[in-house]
Amino acid sequence: MDENTPTTVRRRAREDLRDPGRGKSVKNFTGAPEELSREARLVLYLSRPRMTAQDVQVCRDLLENETAETDWGRLVDFAGRNKILPLVGFNLSRHQLFHKQDGTLDMPYHYLFTSVYLTHRARNRALVDELGRVLSRIESSGSRYAVRKGPVVLHDVYPDLGTRRMTDLDLLVHSDDLEAVRAALLACGYRQGRVSSDGKKVEPFARRTQIFWRMNLNNELPYIRLAERDDLTAFTFDLCKDIGNREANGTSRTEALLERATSDEFCGVTGRRLAWDDHLMDLCLHLFKEATTLYYIENQADLQLQKFVDIAGSLPRRSETERWERLVARAEEFEAKAEVYFALSYTEVLFPSTVPAGTLDRLRPQNLEYLDQYGASDGTPVAWNRPFVQRLFSTGRRSEVSVRSKVPRT
Repeated sequence: MDENTPTTVRRRAREDLRDPGRGKSVKNFTGAPEELSREARLVLYLSRPRMTAQDVQVCRDLLENETAETDWGRLVDFAGRNKILPLVGFNLSRHQLFHKQDGTLDMPYHYLFTSVYLTHRARNRALVDELGRVLSRIESSGSRYAVRKGPVVLHDVYPDLGTRRMTDLDLLVHSDDLEAVRAALLACGYRQGRVSSDGKKVEPFARRTQIFWRMNLNNELPYIRLAERDDLTAFTFDLCKDIGNREANGTSRTEALLERATSDEFCGVTGRRLAWDDHLMDLCLHLFKEATTLYYIENQADLQLQKFVDIAGSLPRRSETERWERLVARAEEFEAKAEVYFALSYTEVLFPSTVPAGTLDRLRPQNLEYLDQYGASDGTPVAWNRPFVQRLFSTGRRSEVSVRSKVPRT
């Protein structure tokens, strides 16, 4: 059996959890920058998909430290902005961190955290069921595709269906099969457009938006179907023709990606997914694009802890030298060493001992100024005025940018 198939990788991950000393479940999710506030440090520890006994004790010590009072509103805001509130709720509930070690309850509105986690479990179940319904139609058309990001990461990394927030359902599609996939979505009740302000209908995009998207971006405008659920306004599919930002050789690269894709089961749905190294490349490129592009900064979707958790949990064990070599080779093939270095070096900052130093050395560009810049893809690179970890937990990044995006809002 191929030792690098998704099924084998998941089996090894389960073995790591049974024997934490031999795997990444301890090493990948330890440490927190000491200069952060108590609330930010709590969020970092509570963002571990599988907390160790040591992680739990650190959280108890932070919560029971009498020198300062925990600002729960601030913690909720940090977790919500970083898209990990469901995971925080899961960990608080699972490890009974609502209670002090003497058993007394010492957390206001503790039910909020558990409710968010349980709501996302039902919400994600609906999203995954809808994904299966649409994939069945796409499969019958014979189209070449692969499911990206959300459902795959949720299945591989997270302990429960309710612990990772999903929004859109992303597919990589060969450009020659776009029409067939569009037809499948239309047959399933989807329309290309956006949800109206009252949430009751799908409206077409402005012509200016359609033209800009068609001329400048490698993904389609979203396809929407109203969900008619209290916990979910609409189901949204995003179709992408390439996982990179560069247009050169995009079609041939996508062909190679889809040829390497494999059929697998994730979250109870059977479909095609990218090979593990292509999947990691996708996560890294996606993180870099959103962290440094004006459009995402303005929409407060740039730096989010969830994206780093996704990557940390998807990486090979440090001892798997061959797999790290393959990842470096893939970054070279994509001409994306700088983007991958950005993603992995900052993942290492948040989760120490995750990435081998030798791998970072091989990926590291000569000029590292870009690590603290934004707007380069918009034509105007600008330096941030604070270091990375402080930016991650800043609530005012959008107001700090000095230039504006030219991308029309959808």
